[in-house]
Formats: sequence, C-alpha cells, structure tokens
Amino acid sequence: MLREAGIPVLDADRISREVTAPGGRAYDAVVESFGRGILRDDGSIDRKRLGEIVFADPRSRERLEAITHPAIFERMKEAISGIERKDTAWSLWRRPHPRIGEKGAFRVGDLGDVRP
Repeated sequence: MLREAGIPVLDADRISREVTAPGGRAYDAVVESFGRGILRDDGSIDRKRLGEIVFADPRSRERLEAITHPAIFERMKEAISGIERKDTAWSLWRRPHPRIGEKGAFRVGDLGDVRP
C-alpha cells in the first residue's frame, strides 16, 4: 500500500534476503561460518536449513546476527541516502527486522533524518 502511494519503504526482511543472496555482502561470511551444507544446488542459502541451525542454538543465532545485522544496517543507510539524493519531499516508514529491533541494534535515529 505504501509503495503504491510512492512512499519509500525499507523492508529489513527483503534486505536480509538481498545481503545473504549469492554475491551479497554477507553471503560469503554466512557460508564460511555455517558451511556449504546450508546451500541449495543453485548456490543460494537454504533459509529453512539455516533457520533450523540457528534457532536450535542461541550461539549460532548470535553468530548469524553478528554477520547479517551490520550488512542489513549498512544497506538501509545506503537506501536512505539514495532517497535523500532524489531531492524530493519524502516520508519513510521503517519496518525493522524483528531481531534487529529486539536486540536494540536498530535505532531509527542512526539511519538518518526522517522527514514527514
């Protein structure tokens, strides 16, 4: 609904998928940390398999978050910067990834000025 209205939306789940896709900024580190057993035949990360690992072991989940959260955060900052460069009035609705918000790693003020 917001996108259809022309309002920029930052979707942390979509960005998470982007940064963990082959060639994404967190992909190599995730594969190195969790092994090739988390990969599908096409080289993409099997999110279900990875989820089984990280949700069964809090240390594994913390390791994954230590890899992905900085990459997600940086991508969000880049997206905001891109919106600002368009030099138009904008509003921004942020939908933080639940784990980022839960851990306090996601602070709206850190990403930039939000104009109504």
